[in-house]
Amino acid sequence: MSYKSELEFAIETAKKAGALLMENFGRQHDPQWTAETKETNFKIMMDKRSDDLIRVGIKQYFPEDDIYSEEAEDIDRGRIRKWTFDPIDGTEPYANHTSNNWSVAIALIEDRTPVLGVVYMPQREELYHAVTGNGSYCNQIPIRVSQESSVNKVRMGIDGGKKIDGWFYASSLNVLKNKLEPNIAISLGFACASVPLCQVASGTLDRRLPTVGRIEAYLGGALEPYDMVAEVPIIREAGGIVTHLSGKEWQFSKYKQGDPTILTANPILHQKLRDHLSQEIDPYYTQNGFAKYK
Repeated sequence: MSYKSELEFAIETAKKAGALLMENFGRQHDPQWTAETKETNFKIMMDKRSDDLIRVGIKQYFPEDDIYSEEAEDIDRGRIRKWTFDPIDGTEPYANHTSNNWSVAIALIEDRTPVLGVVYMPQREELYHAVTGNGSYCNQIPIRVSQESSVNKVRMGIDGGKKIDGWFYASSLNVLKNKLEPNIAISLGFACASVPLCQVASGTLDRRLPTVGRIEAYLGGALEPYDMVAEVPIIREAGGIVTHLSGKEWQFSKYKQGDPTILTANPILHQKLRDHLSQEIDPYYTQNGFAKYK
């Protein structure tokens, strides 16, 4: 299936949402802390306005599909096809201008497998997209993951994400970070998963994309699915491997209903990272009752 109309819709809608966000960029955005994740999560009015724009478009053009989003009520009728999106991934840097690491991310999944992903970073002027079987692109230029296979030369992003009880977060994630750091250049503080995940996809230098960031690998300990799902086909179509920390193929699950972790790199490097971390990861899954996710 080509998903031509779906891709055109996702790109156009992401651009519209991005334009709306840029129109309101630089204004005062007072955060509204959410009760269930107060330590790590806040929303602003632009989250809702961007969500509304995307949601209205899906209902208009694909009314039979289900809808999952980070900011509003799901429409779950048990359909095979589901649109899932994050209207602002990186609300904190968007609202407080701490960096340009924020985006609009839109994905289409079928039977929990992401088949289409669009990530638009308006302030960075980067638009990533991919459809299963059709390659991965940034600003219409084909991209590939880094071919680096030496662990000693890796630049890697790590993110603890939201606080989800029991999963890799804070001190438990530091165990993995400390195991990696003697050999790997760790990057922290993105405050947005979509940017570093896309930078894994664009890991091979291309002079036509001189300002696009590049890293070799990324590890997320407790992320919301909306933070990751659009980037999964983008990385896979760029030649990367995307799994949960357990090594199991990454699949979409609703928030707090599945494994919220992610590990991605090129195939050789991914295996080396898994082997390097397995003594810490595998017992953690078993000891904390997560064997079913392995």
